[in-house]
Amino acid sequence: MKAKNITASVILPTYNEAGNIIRLIEEIHECLGLKRISNEIIIVDDDSPDKTGLLAQKYFSKNPEVRVIIRKKDRGLAKSIRQGIESAVGDVIVVMDTDFNHEPELVPRLVEKCKKYDFVVGSRFVKGGGMANKKREWLSRLFNIFIIRPIIGSPIHDNLSGFFAIKSEVLDKIDFKDV
Repeated sequence: MKAKNITASVILPTYNEAGNIIRLIEEIHECLGLKRISNEIIIVDDDSPDKTGLLAQKYFSKNPEVRVIIRKKDRGLAKSIRQGIESAVGDVIVVMDTDFNHEPELVPRLVEKCKKYDFVVGSRFVKGGGMANKKREWLSRLFNIFIIRPIIGSPIHDNLSGFFAIKSEVLDKIDFKDV
């Protein structure tokens, strides 16, 4: 029996990322294409003053795999991610930063891992991970270890990563009205 092809929905919440967004989308498409992973990219822009959303809309107007949502009201990172998730159609949802803090080359690995796991986190605290600013990295690591993990009881080492993939079927079980 042939394995089912996975479709990935990559959610990119943006605010003032006009300098990054075109190259980022192109790199994500290229990386997923090399692994033959069907995808859609959803840019959820909080009406950036630098016109990030409009730039992406214009540049990718002929590409049906790229959708742009420009939010004029009720803005914020979490709400942008939620709107992206609610409009996604992929089997796997990937959320990542748009400032190249998260490497596009890792997106296919997260998607592939979701064949086996429900939820995969790209962590700065594993071998090969890290941040350029070592002081921020250690502060984040300590905050995760001593505050976040004990409070929420999470076994995840990097709860603030912002780079993750989750199966859509798992998200479908969550009542977003309660979140």
